[in-house]
Amino acid sequence: MGIHKRGKTWYSQFQIKGKTYIQSTKTTNKTLAKEFDRKFRNEVYNREYLGEREKIQLTDALDQYLKTKKDTKNYKGLVSNVRTVKTYFDESLALHDLTTAKIERFVQKRKDEGFKSMTIHHSLVVIRGSHKLAEKLGYRVVPIEWPPMKKSPGRLRYLSIEEEQRLLRELDPDKVFGNTHQHDPENLTPEKLQARIDNRDLVIALLDTGCRYSEIAQLKWSDVDTDDGTINLYRSKTNNSSILYCTDRLLITFRNRFKHRRSDEYIFTDKSGKSHRNHSTIAIRKAFDRAGLKDVRVHDLRHTAASRLVQNGLSLLEVSKILGHSTIQMTMRYAHLEQSETAKKMRDVLNKVNDQVKPKLAVVK
Repeated sequence: MGIHKRGKTWYSQFQIKGKTYIQSTKTTNKTLAKEFDRKFRNEVYNREYLGEREKIQLTDALDQYLKTKKDTKNYKGLVSNVRTVKTYFDESLALHDLTTAKIERFVQKRKDEGFKSMTIHHSLVVIRGSHKLAEKLGYRVVPIEWPPMKKSPGRLRYLSIEEEQRLLRELDPDKVFGNTHQHDPENLTPEKLQARIDNRDLVIALLDTGCRYSEIAQLKWSDVDTDDGTINLYRSKTNNSSILYCTDRLLITFRNRFKHRRSDEYIFTDKSGKSHRNHSTIAIRKAFDRAGLKDVRVHDLRHTAASRLVQNGLSLLEVSKILGHSTIQMTMRYAHLEQSETAKKMRDVLNKVNDQVKPKLAVVK
């Protein structure tokens, strides 16, 4: 269904309530034909469905949508997106006056302002959700062709072994810092020494688990078994759980922290020692700079763990489960690494087979 040609003329054809509608667009221009098709569909849809349906303004529909999402984990993000959407549309706009053309203009304006596809996509999510909910509740709406938004896979930066070594050297609690590098380590206060130990240990935990910062910062002693080296991790962002196994160095790190723990509840605490660590990354980012890692962010430690797993034989599905991704699509950013390793395995297999083939080729001098 849609527009199709009969001879040189485009025709509009679709079904509503089991009835087929077909009409000539009276044009050979495809763009004009699509516009005719939209108007024809809206006209028929309005006649068949809307009737005396109650009207609702777009702003009210957005607020109505938010109420249904109040207990969800991304509620704050939805509130922010709704606030943004409201600034682009007149507050008196009726939802049934929201058309495909208005949505397209909204998207184009956001693009012209320099916003990325993913940001615009988030705005469309709340508009589309509001539209869908209003239709379910019996309010007057018209069909909208929602523009597809290409989602960027995001940046992928991960540390090499040599870069990790440089970073850990800069996080070494015994290292003397400062512009002159001549400060007396004995003058280091216990509080500052503890902060350095915390930052080093946190980075090791991020590198060796692939966890998000918040997941490690809020990790509890009750979640970690320092005897068998397991971590029972609940991921609030995706509402799922994982069982992870500590690497040797992470297990040593946790055992050391347990011996000198400041809290019986949290592994990493704030300055008071009474609550979990907050999002405090300034010292870690300074260590990035000292190590010459100018383009690295804390979240890239998660990418580093994931990339190493893929490069060393784990499938994307396995890595997806370890990272706690809600869908395999989120793990596809590492697909090129898996393909590269698969190609190397192919080479190695064929080399083994070729070793059995005689005569062998000699290098031409």
